[in-house]
Formats: sequence, C-alpha cells, structure tokens
Amino acid sequence: MPTITFRVTAREAAQIRQLARTERLTVSEFLRRRAVAAAGPRAAGEYRIARDSLTGLPMHDGGSAGGGPRLLEAGQSVAGGLSVTYLLDVNALLALGHAAHVHHGRVSRWVVTLSPNQMLATCSITELSFVRIAPQARLSPHVGAARDLLAQIVASMRPPFVRLTDDLGVDSLPSWADIPATITDGHLSALGARRAAQLATLDQGIPDSFLIPV
Repeated sequence: MPTITFRVTAREAAQIRQLARTERLTVSEFLRRRAVAAAGPRAAGEYRIARDSLTGLPMHDGGSAGGGPRLLEAGQSVAGGLSVTYLLDVNALLALGHAAHVHHGRVSRWVVTLSPNQMLATCSITELSFVRIAPQARLSPHVGAARDLLAQIVASMRPPFVRLTDDLGVDSLPSWADIPATITDGHLSALGARRAAQLATLDQGIPDSFLIPV
C-alpha cells in the first residue's frame, strides 16, 4: 500500500492523536478514514450555507452580501479544516471561570491552544450546575454573581461558546452509565454525541470524552 507523508504543527499533531484515541484507532487509520470520507462522492443535500459564528447571519463569497452564499461541505468549518465543538463539563466550566479553582491554569492553557475551527459549548445542565456550585464552593459570593460571571465568560471567550439544545431523556443514557455517580457524565456524553460535540472533562475514565491536558 502506498505511503503518504505530510507536515503538521505540534498542536495539530496533538489534536489528531487525541481524536484518534477517542475513536480507538491508530493515527494512520484515523487519517485514512477521514481522507476516504472526504474524497467520496457528495450526495445532494450534503452542503450547507456558512454562517458567522457570532451573528448567525449567512456568509457570502468575497465577504460581501453581493456575492452568492458560501457553501460548506458536511463537517467543514467556516475557517476550513476539522471543526470540533467541546462541551465542557461543570468542573471544567467552573475552572475556566474562577482563578481560585485548582485547575484554572490547566483549563485556561488548553483553551488558548484552540484554533478558530474549534468552539466551546455549554448546556442547561452545566450552566445551572455552574450557578449552583460556584456559591456553594465559595468561588462566587452568591447566585447573582455566578450568573453574571457565566454570562461574561460566554460572551467574551474566544473561541466562542454555543449552548447545545438538550432534549434527551433517560432512554439516551449510554450503557456504561449504570451507577448514580455516572448519570450526569453519561447524559453529557450522549448530548455531545447527539449534537456533534465531544464532552471535555478534567476527569479520567469517562468513555468517549476528551481529557483536558495537564
């Protein structure tokens, strides 16, 4: 079988290795499958109109509304390349928002390495848990302050945040979520899979999740 080599940055290499591990594939097999999928024929309807990540408005070729709408292939991001959305679990979200959190540096260092193709996400469970836990853990003085801080994080962070719509019930829990301590992680993992996102966490041992690097 012919061999193909190409150059990537250290950051890109780390991202490729992490994605390959998530899918339980070798790096070469992961890249081969992505290449085959990208080279395959495009069926009708496998294109979508590119939208600005901040305004949600359609983007046009040439950057002006005078041209035709910009079309993206399935899985392609506005900036090109591989688009990944990371759903932060509540502990990662708390760490990102509070300098006093023991893992604030870890999460902050990871976030600044993300490319424009990558986004962060919250959902109803992580946002409500953030507002509940922050005052309990004395990271925020009260619920109102926690709400304001979360709004600031979501509005100012780059890459941008999106909120995933959550309409999943208990029937969507993965089979490994079979004890009370795993229910929330299982739900968030299932939600990420349903919304083409990946759960990002500080906790080891959660199947199909992205472990934020130390």
